[in-house]
Amino acid sequence: EVECRLVLPERDLGGGLTLEAAGVPLAHREREPGENPALLRFNAPPAGEHGLTLRIGGPESGQTGLCRTVLSVPERIPVLLAGDVGPALEATAAALRPGGEYERAVSLTRVRLADLERENLMSYRMVVVLGPDRLSAGARNSLAQAVEQGLGLVLMPGGGEPDVAAFGRFTQELGLPGVAGVRGP
Repeated sequence: EVECRLVLPERDLGGGLTLEAAGVPLAHREREPGENPALLRFNAPPAGEHGLTLRIGGPESGQTGLCRTVLSVPERIPVLLAGDVGPALEATAAALRPGGEYERAVSLTRVRLADLERENLMSYRMVVVLGPDRLSAGARNSLAQAVEQGLGLVLMPGGGEPDVAAFGRFTQELGLPGVAGVRGP
């Protein structure tokens, strides 16, 4: 569901709000006199570019205002979760798994740490690595190159107490400024 906060023209046309895509109504609601901004909720159309028309007012008010815009609905965001089997992996996968209101937002792929090197990392927007201290040199190099090209990267301990020094060395290898969110001794 998408929520639009609409700031309406100063000249109040009264009446309702109707949002259409290609002439098909997506949402309609009546609004209170003087309500500005107004909220309009609707289910997002499929991924792609959609021309939208907002009709303000209507026959009951004797006036109609039109506003046209384009809504860009992204594809599901591809996320790679790399880690070995265990409670940390399952908990992270459960947290990232699409469901409810985020069902259309994330496409989650899981791989073992040993298989990370063989993945085409640039086909993902973000990679979550559980236990980066257990990565092979080849996987570390692949990640470093991908991060340099704009890949989002989240590093998490794979279980037990995090090794802050190992995290620090790994982030330095990747050319990152430092470790964020890890508490050390």
